[in-house]
Amino acid sequence: MTSSDAPSRLPPAHATRDYAFLAVALVPPTIAAVAHSGARVLVTMVVALVCSAVVELAFARVRRRAFSVGFGVVLTGVAFPLLMPAGAPLWMIGLAAAFGALFAKEAFGGTGHQVFHPAMVAKCFLLISWPGTMGELIKGADAVAVGEGSLIAIGVAAAIVIVSRRGALFPVIGGLSGAVATAAIFATIDAERFASPGEVLASGAFWFALCVVSIDRASSPRHPAPAAAYGLVVGAVAVCIKYLSAYGSYTEAMIFAVLLGNLFAPALDSVGAMGEGAAA
Repeated sequence: MTSSDAPSRLPPAHATRDYAFLAVALVPPTIAAVAHSGARVLVTMVVALVCSAVVELAFARVRRRAFSVGFGVVLTGVAFPLLMPAGAPLWMIGLAAAFGALFAKEAFGGTGHQVFHPAMVAKCFLLISWPGTMGELIKGADAVAVGEGSLIAIGVAAAIVIVSRRGALFPVIGGLSGAVATAAIFATIDAERFASPGEVLASGAFWFALCVVSIDRASSPRHPAPAAAYGLVVGAVAVCIKYLSAYGSYTEAMIFAVLLGNLFAPALDSVGAMGEGAAA
């Protein structure tokens, strides 16, 4: 007896293509991260890749399917370590990568079926489970996530992702609009307490999460209008979390904002499909 597959949000051929380009796109931020934080960045990626691959192997055995390490492991094995500070313990990297692969991807059917982005779930898992340790890491000398240090590298990665994915520009435009508009509202309310909208444009964490991570087609809307609305929600919520919560950086704010956007993605897509059907 074999288990049946869950309905896929992203067909296998599209998933392979998307994550192959994502692997290429993550090369510039990885090089920049190694240049800034040292070879330990590569060690964290190896740990994350191995731990997430072990989870995928276990599920392949349960489903009685052939196991192969495809580009889908990039979702947790490479993207997740780039969201972490340089000093993060290896045991946390490995545990969180396995958690993200298990509960954000394999529990929903595997690569292409995920509702939530595995890398974001992995980081959120650590923030909630070990708030003290994570609090020290994100407030220490190396608080910045290793993947967000170079705006040039992020720009190159974003260009690769946007060019390679049809409709990827819609959530990016929506996210930027939502973030800038929300920041402008806060600045109008209290200019001394809240930074200007220009802070958004200078944040590597915001751009990396928005342009490289949040537009995963399996966990974000497929239709243009819902995709723009999804980005709008992510951008606006990220600014609100940054300004009003204990997490005072876009690194953590974008984690929760993208996961909230993932939650509403299927509903937004359904509304978009209904609108297109009515127009036809």
